[in-house]
Parts: sequence; C-alpha cells; structure tokens
Amino acid sequence: MQRGRGGSIDDRVFAWLIALGVLLSWPPVVASAACKSAQPDSILGCLQRAYADRDSASYAELLSDDFLLYNYGPDSTSWDRDISRKAAADLFKRTASLRLEFLSWEFFPGEMPHTWILDSLDAKVTIVPTLAGKQPPVEMLSKGNTLYLRGLPGPEERIVIYKWVRPRPDGKQRK
Repeated sequence: MQRGRGGSIDDRVFAWLIALGVLLSWPPVVASAACKSAQPDSILGCLQRAYADRDSASYAELLSDDFLLYNYGPDSTSWDRDISRKAAADLFKRTASLRLEFLSWEFFPGEMPHTWILDSLDAKVTIVPTLAGKQPPVEMLSKGNTLYLRGLPGPEERIVIYKWVRPRPDGKQRK
C-alpha cells in the first residue's frame, strides 16, 4: 500500500474527493465550525454541511486526530487527516457548489464502547465546477464505503470519523 503525500492534488485525488463528497449528505444538519452532536448518525449531515459550505476546517473537525482513509484499488493508498483536509480544501476551491445525497447505508454499533460503523454507504454528488457554463455539472456515484465512528468524551461530546474504507474494485472490503 502506498501512502499519499501532501502537495498538489492530482485528478485521481480530485475524483476521489468527489466520491467522498457523495457519501456525505443525509440527514441535513445545521453545523457550525464543528459538528457538536453526540448522535452518531448526525455525522452524515455534518459532512453534508461541510461539503455544501465548502468548508475544509469544518470537514477536518469531523476527522479524528488518528484518522486514516483506505482507498483500495489498483493503486491502493491510505491518507491521514492532514492529507484528507488538504485534498478537501483543494476540491472546495475547484468547485462552485457541491450537492450531496446519501442513497443507502447500514448502521451498527462498533466493537468498542462509543464506536459505530456506517456500512454499505452509497452516495451521489453533483459538482458544479468553478467554470460554470464552460463545464457541465459532474455527477458521481460512490458505492460500498464504510465509515468507522468514535465518540469523543468531554463537556461537549461529539462524534468523529476515525477510519474511512473505500471498497476494492471487486466490491470486497478489507477490515
């Protein structure tokens, strides 16, 4: 597995971020700088808001400090929180708007206390490029993602994503 590096984000990363945005849209939640809800299913609405607002700081607040994204495929990669934040910031700069819809998912408690799994997450994103009118909107479908969530204790408990697994091309997951 190759580890991603910071710096410029190539078109493959841009396409991945589009797919990532697809995953993040239900139910709608009004979010501020960070998603303050302690309800695990609120993470989807918080992600939707971060993408709709194109707010990379809000997006980064939804990821744990030890966050890892696993992207399985011909060029398997894993990214940490900082690379994911930079990639999201690059996507947000390149788009005029993002519309996110979640199509389906399954929700399970995790193996450890205060952890949850959003599995079989299918989503669609519609992207309007910054050169609206010169480029048509792009619609992408992302199927079979898995988000691993953790509750962060404290006076304002909140939910964060600590692992994101994108499926291999054959649809099988590695855990």
